[in-house]
Amino acid sequence: MAASTSTPYDILGAAKTDKDYALRVAYRARIHEYKNDRLKIPENRKIKPENFRLICRAYETLSDHDKRNKYHLDGEWIQDVPLE
Repeated sequence: MAASTSTPYDILGAAKTDKDYALRVAYRARIHEYKNDRLKIPENRKIKPENFRLICRAYETLSDHDKRNKYHLDGEWIQDVPLE
């Protein structure tokens, strides 16, 4: 998952026309891909924090209407802000 070339929509696997509910469903589906208890192979049972953060930031950008409008106008989103 490359942050520099991906859009929040690409990261979530959502369409630009998706409404709030569809975005939430896409977010939950992507988050579950990185949950340890859902990964069958023991070697894959390590949380990938960079992917998890990107998914969270993408959803945060698209779920807030002001941030989504800013993203549509400027093309900028909060992918590079560190989580605290």
